[in-house]
Amino acid sequence: QKADRPDLFETSLKPWFELISQNMTTTLERMESPEKPTRSEVHPWSASPLWYFFTYLAGINPKKYSYEEIEIKPAFGKLNKIQGEMGTPVGSIIFNLNKKSEKVLSAEIHIPESMSGFLVFKNKKVALKKGRHIYMISL
Repeated sequence: QKADRPDLFETSLKPWFELISQNMTTTLERMESPEKPTRSEVHPWSASPLWYFFTYLAGINPKKYSYEEIEIKPAFGKLNKIQGEMGTPVGSIIFNLNKKSEKVLSAEIHIPESMSGFLVFKNKKVALKKGRHIYMISL
C-alpha cells in the first residue's frame, strides 16, 4: 500500500496461503523462518488480509469518526472487478466496482442513510448519494 503497488497484493498473501498447507487455523504469533517456527495460533490478526481487501483494494476508508463520512478509492491492481459488502457501525456498504478501462470506472454502491462520502477514481471525485446508486466516472 505504501508503495502504491496494488499489483503486488496477491504476492503479499503468499504467507497466509502457506499456513493452510501447514494445517494452521490462524496466523502465527510472529512469522519466523522455517528453521525457527512458532505455533501460537491465538491471534486475531489472521483477519488482516480481509481488512486489506476492503480498505486497500476496494479503497473504503472512514473520513470521519464512526464512518459518518467515507471515501471509496479502489486500487484494482490486476483486478478489473471488486464487489462485496462491508459492515460498519452505521450499516453495510454494498459495492460493485468495475474498471472498464484505465479511464472508465462503473460503480454500483449502496451506503446507509446516515453516511456521506466520495468515490474517487484517478483523482476524479464524485459525491456519493445515500441508498443505492450507479456511478460512471470517465477521464
